[in-house]
Amino acid sequence: MMLSNQIRGSLFGINKNCFTPRDTLRLITYLHSGNRVRGIKRDPTSYMINPYGLTYDKVQKEKGVSTSEFFSKIRNNLPLKKFDISVDDNLLLQCFTHKSFAHGKVPYNEKLFIMGSHFLKIQASVYSIKSNKAKDKDTLINGMNFNTLGSTMSKQILSEYKLAQFMESLGLKELIFWKKRNVNENNDFNGEPKIVSSVLNSLVGAILLTNGVEKTSSFVNDFLLKNEES
Repeated sequence: MMLSNQIRGSLFGINKNCFTPRDTLRLITYLHSGNRVRGIKRDPTSYMINPYGLTYDKVQKEKGVSTSEFFSKIRNNLPLKKFDISVDDNLLLQCFTHKSFAHGKVPYNEKLFIMGSHFLKIQASVYSIKSNKAKDKDTLINGMNFNTLGSTMSKQILSEYKLAQFMESLGLKELIFWKKRNVNENNDFNGEPKIVSSVLNSLVGAILLTNGVEKTSSFVNDFLLKNEES
């Protein structure tokens, strides 16, 4: 049975005759922190933070600041200046932001990862066939061992755990913005090695995009792959 406007207004304590066209209703938005409650908006400060306590807002405010701890640590530990590589703060922050963070509302590294991973695979393949000499010289082609392609040793160079360990050794793992799918489980269960390795691939993609093939190749071969092999 349909209710008239007058009856509906009475039921909900609203008298439509009390409002004029100029009247407006004031809406109050309640922000809360902690566990998600359906229908209630969460305070952004409660989820704009990575698993190690670093807040996205803090890093945002450091962009363009020469004394920034976040950006200086990335540039010094990689090291970008040694290879004459320049990547602006916005792009660096995007490299260090996974799509799981902040519901994908801030720039994340998915496309940079795709570009970087393809380039890194090619460079690693060339590096592998040049650096691994065959016992049987007859199997070499122009002094290169193509039998290493697809081998276990070749694949291990770019394995997720290997790349993640490398990033951790540089002290950069704690700078990554991502979200756990289950806060009650450890980081490995939540896929941290995969996320950390994706950041390194994204960095390669960003360097390739902004600095070109020659500088990116030098960075990958003379820094990443040499350190990975050791």
